[in-house]
Amino acid sequence: MSGALEVACRLALDTFKVSVNDKSRLLQRVLKLRESVSALKIEDVGIKDFQIQALHRGSKSEINAPVGYVEIFEDDTLTVGAFLLKERSALPLHNHPSMYGLLKVLHGQIKVRSFNILEKSAEEEIPKFNALVQPRLEEVWKLRPHPETHFSTSSGAILTTPTEGNLHQIEAVGGPAVFVDFISPPYSEALDRDCYYFRELGLSEEQSNPIDRDIVWACRTMCPRSYYCDQLEYLGPFMNFAH
Repeated sequence: MSGALEVACRLALDTFKVSVNDKSRLLQRVLKLRESVSALKIEDVGIKDFQIQALHRGSKSEINAPVGYVEIFEDDTLTVGAFLLKERSALPLHNHPSMYGLLKVLHGQIKVRSFNILEKSAEEEIPKFNALVQPRLEEVWKLRPHPETHFSTSSGAILTTPTEGNLHQIEAVGGPAVFVDFISPPYSEALDRDCYYFRELGLSEEQSNPIDRDIVWACRTMCPRSYYCDQLEYLGPFMNFAH
């Protein structure tokens, strides 16, 4: 009998192998998948107590990195993994190009800041930024923020789509946190689906033109030195996708 994690993975594979051109059908399947991912518990994913203890700063078994990552499953359609974050550790602001994502908190609490990517016109006038060198239009991203939100184990799965919440930052608050992450299609540099990091651009005090305060501007940046992961062993149930 398949466990809850294998059921969710199978449903995700079936969901994202449908034609993405049929947006209505795909969305219906994604919402059904969201119900399955929302029901996952930490024991379903195989995260053990000693792995949680290793997230506490100063413990004898503390992991070196601020974040641990457990690779659960990956093929050309789907990536499933679990992130284990020490308190106040964060996944920096990053993108999911042309991807769907489902994130379920399994332990602790996280704070999420997410953004929609907005189209820019070729003639758009960008604000004056608080920067030594003003970036060009093609170097900045125009974003609309979602309200900052906290999620816990009692929250349903967070859904991101190619147009909604596609850029986000995730921080553990109030203690360590663990979440499982379903992404489709997987990141692929060869297929122009690489993961990029971003920093928000502050507006210059010299800004004179009227600006939309509901808009945030950002530019690509290097991965922050404070963010790196330890690869942790998957200790969850065996999953068989051969049939």
